[in-house]
Amino acid sequence: MAAQQPEFNPVKKVGLATGYKNQFRYIEDEEAVSEFIKEYRDITGKKYMHQIKDIKSRKSDVFTVFLDDIVECEKHLQHERIGGLATRIECSTMSYVEHISRAVDRLVKDEEEPPEGTYERDAFDFLIKQNAERLQQQGHGAAESSVPSDFLRRYRVVVHPTKEKSRQRQVRQLTADCVGKLTVLSGMCISVSPQKPRILVSTYVCERCNECIYQEVVGMKYTPLSLCPSPICKANASRGKLVFESRASKFTEYQELRIQELPQHVPKGCVPRSMKVILEGSMVGTVPPGTVVNVTGILLPDPKTGSSALRASVATRTYFKALSTSLEKKAYGEILTKDASDKVHFVRSVMDDASMVDKLVKSIAPEIYGMEDVKKVLACQLVGGVNLSRDDGMHLRGDLNICLMGDPGVAKSQLLRWVANLCPRSVFTTGKGSSGVGLTASVSIDEHTKEAVLEGGALVISDKGICCIDEFDKMDQNDRTAIHEVMEQQTINIAKGGIITTLNARTSILAAANPKFGRWRVKKSPTENINLPASLLSRFDVLWLLLDKPDDDRDRMLAKHVTSVHMGNIGEQVSENYGLYPKDPFFNKEFLRQYISYCKTLEPVLLESVIPSIQNLYCEIRASEQGTDATTYTTPRTLLAILRMSQALARLRLGTTVTENDVREASRLMSKSKESILESVLEGNAQRREGPVAQIFELLKTERTRTQSTRTDLSAIQDKLAKKKLTSEHLESCLQRYEASCVFNVERNKAGVPVAVTWV
Repeated sequence: MAAQQPEFNPVKKVGLATGYKNQFRYIEDEEAVSEFIKEYRDITGKKYMHQIKDIKSRKSDVFTVFLDDIVECEKHLQHERIGGLATRIECSTMSYVEHISRAVDRLVKDEEEPPEGTYERDAFDFLIKQNAERLQQQGHGAAESSVPSDFLRRYRVVVHPTKEKSRQRQVRQLTADCVGKLTVLSGMCISVSPQKPRILVSTYVCERCNECIYQEVVGMKYTPLSLCPSPICKANASRGKLVFESRASKFTEYQELRIQELPQHVPKGCVPRSMKVILEGSMVGTVPPGTVVNVTGILLPDPKTGSSALRASVATRTYFKALSTSLEKKAYGEILTKDASDKVHFVRSVMDDASMVDKLVKSIAPEIYGMEDVKKVLACQLVGGVNLSRDDGMHLRGDLNICLMGDPGVAKSQLLRWVANLCPRSVFTTGKGSSGVGLTASVSIDEHTKEAVLEGGALVISDKGICCIDEFDKMDQNDRTAIHEVMEQQTINIAKGGIITTLNARTSILAAANPKFGRWRVKKSPTENINLPASLLSRFDVLWLLLDKPDDDRDRMLAKHVTSVHMGNIGEQVSENYGLYPKDPFFNKEFLRQYISYCKTLEPVLLESVIPSIQNLYCEIRASEQGTDATTYTTPRTLLAILRMSQALARLRLGTTVTENDVREASRLMSKSKESILESVLEGNAQRREGPVAQIFELLKTERTRTQSTRTDLSAIQDKLAKKKLTSEHLESCLQRYEASCVFNVERNKAGVPVAVTWV
């Protein structure tokens, strides 16, 4: 007797599919979406029906659905059919986008035709009309029955998540649970592919029956049709050859991005992860490389196809299909709205020019103590000078290049990071972690076309922004020469991999470097300490030396400031009124961006009365370096630096002309930048000129003058000897030399140790 086979229970086998079917009611939800679009109202009226009218009249190509509106409709209007619709759309967004599109298609079709001449007819209108007439002559149904829906649609659907589900995710947080769901991805765009057309509907014409055959393209790869599948050819038992009609096919703009997680979100010891993001339609070209962007879209699998699918793994690749994008930091042109201009005019009305500029300078890195002049120079760099371009092709940059050089621990890197965080288009990099290719451009192979394409480096990404390079002195000399052209001509000429082109790099460079020996050595010349070539130094408009010299009063104030910052008393920004009122100590970052964007719209004019002052200032700087060991390299480029600095100062005070005061302030700042270098030179020369014996004798004479006594106690100068690193052997040599010369007599204790001198 055969063993009894177990009875097959279809319920147990398909239970998951049954639950899935009950959860996602696509047909019912499609009718619910149509009902929601027709009935939903807000303060502007029928919000979504207005979008339908704009799509019908070709004024808009985007239909935006806010899931918060659906949730509100569920709560207040109590629609039974809409119950849970927002949740279902978020869980299976890709499928519901198609059903929302079908609902919109019916509403657009039912909408009244706009008046003649509202929009210009194109080739697709002619093709649709021709196809409808031919089908009617043949006795078939409407044109829509044979033409794919993607061919007829002139819009795309954008879905925005609810507030509870709008939390931004990093690339590392895109897990398997996110596949197919509506997600907001946040990160930095590190590369952008060229814009290319992507085919949506392929149109063919049969050589035998003249029928139009449409093929919808799903995914990134497809196989074109070769034989006609129309009923006429089948009835005649002849398979006509299809001819591809490119003009009658529908294409859309296509672009790929590479989004990388931000450095602050990378766990310790891990490498930053990246994700491929696909943009289509009007989103293409909206995300420049180097910007922090929030992308709303869907995480989708990218399975292998063709023969490679036979060897595919169970772990599939993924990509992120974007529905909408928004930049984290907007460009200066987008920041400057009417509201921003009103704020700037209000500040100007309640404060005079000097107070306004002083408060602006204090608002730059308020957690860093002092450095008012350095912060003022950075403010000038943020607003920049006026670019000069003539019809004959001559271009003079208005961007300022600044190099901060100094001892460790003087907040150089912190200033660079603060500026990079403030500027909308900025890149922060380090000298040791950057190569010449990474700064300029590299050649890579496109994944689909296998063509050589250029990928811009840090200087290209920060176009019309600021490129902050820390540890500039650690950069290799060959890599450092790559930025010479950028610092003056602001272009990058490329001749690589058969690609010969010129890239724009209209950026300001803010560099920070340490001296050659780690700390500034006063016994060495400035040339030995700086250790940068003259060709590079001449391209910096300002070289500012920051030395860490012991000063009891300043050290106490610095310690007090640092402790106050840790207690939260300094550096807190006013968010309610942006710090606009005089009582507020600082402007907040948002208003600083608005103020800088307003300043960049001004083009101060250089008056003829100011030209002699600029000439005299330049000649004085050149004359002061004749016959000396040059502390800086003053070239004719310095003259342009004075002009740029004066224009930036005029912009800071919202002026339309460059005045005498602007030139004098520019002169003071440039002189102040060299003051530390000159002081170190004088101190080093004095130390090189005076040996240990002479230095000790100067200390003894100073102590004698202070006490007004013929007897000088040696214990009074012990601390000063220790600071100058002078030993007891140096002291003994000094005492023996001047005692033999009968300058003073030395008093010693029983052990023979000198304790005092008596002046003769």
